Amino acid sequence: MAFGPRHAYLTHFSQIPVNDRVAQDLHDSIDSYVDIAKANRDSNDRYDAIKSALFENYIEGLGKLDFEGSRDDAWTALHFDLHINTMGLEVWLDRNPSG
Repeated sequence: MAFGPRHAYLTHFSQIPVNDRVAQDLHDSIDSYVDIAKANRDSNDRYDAIKSALFENYIEGLGKLDFEGSRDDAWTALHFDLHINTMGLEVWLDRNPSG
């Protein structure tokens, strides 16, 4: 954020305005993903463990946004993103065995 961007372009979301809060939220999200990946690095079924942990992370985030749907509604809306993000974290783990 040292360059002071006014906008960011997030996959699946298009352009969003950037301010200090948004930048911190994005950074916190990345930290959460790293923590989830590392915590499940050696799980017997790593894919399912990471995907489950990501879903719980998403549910927590939706709660902060006053999401009124059920867990099933959230799953329906987010299952594809969960799959893609889980695969991305697995690739990241495989490429960074000590990271």
